[in-house]
Amino acid sequence: LQQRSTDLQNLINGNANIVSGGAKQINQIIVSTFCDIPGPATVAINYFVYGAGWVPRYELRATNNSASLQFKQYADVFQNTGIDWKDVNITLSTGSPNQNNTLPVLSTYWLSFMDYYRKYKAIKKLENEVVVAGATTDKDGADEKPAANYDSYKLEEKAKYASDFVQLNQNLLRTEYVIALKYTIPSDNKPHLLAVQSKDLATVFDYSAIPKLDRNAFLLAHITGWEELNLMPGKAMLYMDDSYLGQTVLQTTSDDDTLAMNMGRDASLNMERKLLKDKSKEKTIVGEKIVTKSYQITVRNTKAVGIKMHVYDQIPMPTDASIKVELTDAGGANLDESNGTLTWDLNLKPKEVKKLTFTYTVHYPATKALNVQ
Repeated sequence: LQQRSTDLQNLINGNANIVSGGAKQINQIIVSTFCDIPGPATVAINYFVYGAGWVPRYELRATNNSASLQFKQYADVFQNTGIDWKDVNITLSTGSPNQNNTLPVLSTYWLSFMDYYRKYKAIKKLENEVVVAGATTDKDGADEKPAANYDSYKLEEKAKYASDFVQLNQNLLRTEYVIALKYTIPSDNKPHLLAVQSKDLATVFDYSAIPKLDRNAFLLAHITGWEELNLMPGKAMLYMDDSYLGQTVLQTTSDDDTLAMNMGRDASLNMERKLLKDKSKEKTIVGEKIVTKSYQITVRNTKAVGIKMHVYDQIPMPTDASIKVELTDAGGANLDESNGTLTWDLNLKPKEVKKLTFTYTVHYPATKALNVQ
């Protein structure tokens, strides 16, 4: 019995290669029926199982000469139900039967001092969570791999791509992707790739840079019309002119109608940030210390084309009423007084170099020690 239990657990975990004596998992459904009158009947079984789901994955492809971005959505479907799904129609749902469907109760909000270690542990737990939605099949009778069996489905002439066979259905609670192609998903708990949708989205490209933290600029794609795609958060593979740039995370919780995507760094746009020592000084007047800091940012566009760029820097924000910070020279930047962020909106010509300078002054009691950077 112990050996049979071990073999069963290995079969459930997809380790059929280490079971003894060619053991196989036996699945049974026991049904109690009742009928009012005698006669022949056809019984259809529709059941729910754990151990099946899907994770969204995205692919974003951009080109230098286009004002749009090719967006592709895939699904990594996995199942560990003990039964291989052979030539089945799959419906992907953003809802999950595993979730609690009861409205929570709003308890009293008690305010207390923060335990920072507990807060750190809670944040790490959230970062490790993976979004998994439900996957259902309609069947008659570790490495990622394509799962479609195209020979078992007669393709329509108007359909060119696998995503053309996906129908989007929405109701009050969830979004469903009904796939007309038949797929085979073995019970191996490994991800199997399915195409969901493909769109060309209007996109505006520009660059952003924070030379205080990084000498390179980063290309951002501002995508419009994304809210109509009913997306879930997930990893996105980035490509520019068919060259792989890396990965990012597609965050779909924004309330903005424009989705900003980081496409990666561009080494042809260089930044240098340095302290101007001749304009930076310290002095003490009647018990008050005055520190002046002046910085210069040099932006170089080595490209053969003009670009738009946003450059960001900052001035310190006081946490004590005895500390006063004054921006004496913004250098053409816009100041966000809520957080001290400076923003320059630049239009750089090919091979152009621009110098941005800003100066701020800090006043604080001479008896106090303050680290002004």
